Amino acid sequence: MGHCLSAPALPQAPAPAPAALLASIAEAAGGEDRTADLPEELLALVFGLLGSGDRKRCSLVCRRWHTVEAASRLHLALDARTLLP
Repeated sequence: MGHCLSAPALPQAPAPAPAALLASIAEAAGGEDRTADLPEELLALVFGLLGSGDRKRCSLVCRRWHTVEAASRLHLALDARTLLP
């Protein structure tokens, strides 16, 4: 019988949470708001990819993100209602 030899698993650092990742990006940008030029529709798409806890944390970053997240959440709720009989 043949044996498969595999390399030992290297320890991996845990992936940063999206909110922590956003904070590190902001810090690397020197406190500059690099998201100011992004359209609200694009921010809403990004928020749609996050879980509910991460969405809530991101909505606390600034008023604009809070408004966009709340509007995208309402949009998600309305879309869900169209699927009901």
